[in-house]
Amino acid sequence: MPAVIRTPVTVHRDEHLNLTLQNTKKENIFITCSGKRDGVGAQVQAVFSTMLFAREMDITYVHTPFEKIEHNDLADEAWAAKWEDFFSLGLGELKRGELSPGIDEIHLLPREVRRLKKALNREEHSANSGLLTNADKGVLFAIKHCHPYADRFPNKYSNFVKEWREKYHFSSKDKYDIHDKEPSIRIAIHARRNDVTKTGKYAHRYTANSQIVAILKQVLPVLSRFDVPLSITLHSSGEPDEFQELIELRPDLKLLLSECTFTTFHSLVSADVLIMAKSSFSYAAALLSQGVKIYEPFWHSPLDSWLVATQSNIDENALERKVCEVLRIREDER
Repeated sequence: MPAVIRTPVTVHRDEHLNLTLQNTKKENIFITCSGKRDGVGAQVQAVFSTMLFAREMDITYVHTPFEKIEHNDLADEAWAAKWEDFFSLGLGELKRGELSPGIDEIHLLPREVRRLKKALNREEHSANSGLLTNADKGVLFAIKHCHPYADRFPNKYSNFVKEWREKYHFSSKDKYDIHDKEPSIRIAIHARRNDVTKTGKYAHRYTANSQIVAILKQVLPVLSRFDVPLSITLHSSGEPDEFQELIELRPDLKLLLSECTFTTFHSLVSADVLIMAKSSFSYAAALLSQGVKIYEPFWHSPLDSWLVATQSNIDENALERKVCEVLRIREDER
């Protein structure tokens, strides 16, 4: 374990990236996720992808706390710190201030993660690389995310989600639990609205009400076989009349619009069935969830254990099996 120090590391970037780890031990190689300023879902998923890469490459993940997170509508100065405490992703991880003196910090672009992988696997060699001149003292790679790796091997997430769930539940979530206490199958729907519209800049992230209705029409008959009450919540923003088709399908639908973001996230995590949006917020919640995940295709690849909602249909038999498993786990935890 590196000595605990408070000395700033040297920051630089090699414009002609040539990664070589000849004569370098992996215990001297570190990686951290830093430099992002977007929404909490995107930042959490970025950290997950970097943790995944570190674990799979047998290098040390170094935790950098959230610094700035978007959608801080109330201008809360502690906004990023609250999310840091909420997820506890740094729990048990090495911190940047604990690295040994003299370590180099190399900033990589996300697209360079594959070259780093090759170097770590000794697949790329060069006698003239100056990138790791001080590798005997250690090197810290700083990157915004490792999605090029994680999206190629999404099933590898399964090796680590138990660890991340333990971190997530380290801080109490009791005040964010809005699900009915009575026995029921809890369905949470996430629908991006507000900045995501049919024709705007982020139209490619928009999920039409008709798509959600089509998914529910496939899912609800399967869930009705369990003879257990259904509790359905829609988590989004906007006005109730924007979701009229869903209300007509299920008059008992609970609309939770522009609710506390912490409550929304935990509701997605703790649902028995999560109907995801094309969103990192959904994706991060799905990784932490032990429920059934129904995934709408977008640029981040799903795990094989997730059900993919396409224009054709959802695998009803697989859905029934997965719901049985979720209910069994819930019963065992009581």
